[in-house]
Formats: sequence, structure tokens, C-alpha cells
Amino acid sequence: ILVLDQEGTILYCNPEARRLLKNKEGNLEGQLFDFPVTSGGSTDIEIPSSSGDVLNIAMRVNQTVWENRHIYIASLRDISDRKKTENALEKSRLAWKKTFDAIDDTIAILDLGKRILRVNKSAAKAFNKPLEEIVGRPCHELFGVYHGECAGCTFKKTVEDKKSHTGEIKSADSQKIFRVN
Repeated sequence: ILVLDQEGTILYCNPEARRLLKNKEGNLEGQLFDFPVTSGGSTDIEIPSSSGDVLNIAMRVNQTVWENRHIYIASLRDISDRKKTENALEKSRLAWKKTFDAIDDTIAILDLGKRILRVNKSAAKAFNKPLEEIVGRPCHELFGVYHGECAGCTFKKTVEDKKSHTGEIKSADSQKIFRVN
């Protein structure tokens, strides 16, 4: 916890905030807080360390009156582990997307309602449509079937019996034959 005046000068700093701000021994009271203080909401700040690492802190600030003075109370929380996890997940997501889009085969991921959740770049090229026009649509619409489902729908069979099925569907729009499974 930090208590700051309206100019951002630290009036009080509890031991945990002192630790997070890397000032175990020194007196932070009276020093200017080096980060912008905005009342309401949460702000993420980064505090560099002498080892070159960065400490990620979530700061939540509220304004109040204390001893007839308008002050800010800042609550600081270490979110470094969460940020590392978020960064690792984003790196993994980008690697997965790069791999998914590098596959030459047309791939579509569907939900149980046969709506397209994701397609790779090869699918967009095969159907001659931007990704945004494909995602969210029922899969059968890509083959020109606007009522019902494709004849011999392999997806329906797979959902019913939990086995892999293969078939061919001719696209009315692109005059291509797709092997689906």
C-alpha cells in the first residue's frame, strides 16, 4: 500500500510496497512516485531491477480524504508470474497459428453445431474468401448448401459414432471436389 499526495509524493509506504519497489532499507516517504497515478481502474507498471529483470505490478488507485487532504491510496500487487504465463501462452499461440497456416491442406475446426471456429490460410484460398467471411458460418454453406447439410456429411457421422469418416463433397461455388474427414 502507498499513500500519495496529489502531486505524487509518497506519504506512507508499507513494507510489502517497499519490497516491490526494491527499497528495503531506504525511506520512500517524501520521494516522488515515478509512475502516473490515475484514480479508478487498474494500471500495470514495470519496475526494472538491478539484475535486468522486470517486476510487473498491478496498481489500483483510489482517491480519498485523509487528515483534511486529498490523497491517493495505491494498492500494489506483484503480477510477474501471471505476465510470464501470458507471454508464454501468446508465444505458443503464435507458434500454433504459424504452423496451422503453413499446412497446405484445407483445414477447418468446427464446433458441435457445425459452425466454423477457425480455418487455415489454405482454406481461405480454396474457397476464395477472406478468413473473416468463413469463420462463424455453418460449414455446409461453403459448399453451396444453404438449407440442411451436405449429402453424406462426415462430420455428423463422426459426432454420432465417434469414429473417423471420409467422403467427398463438390463445392457448388468453386466447382472443386474436397476430400473431407
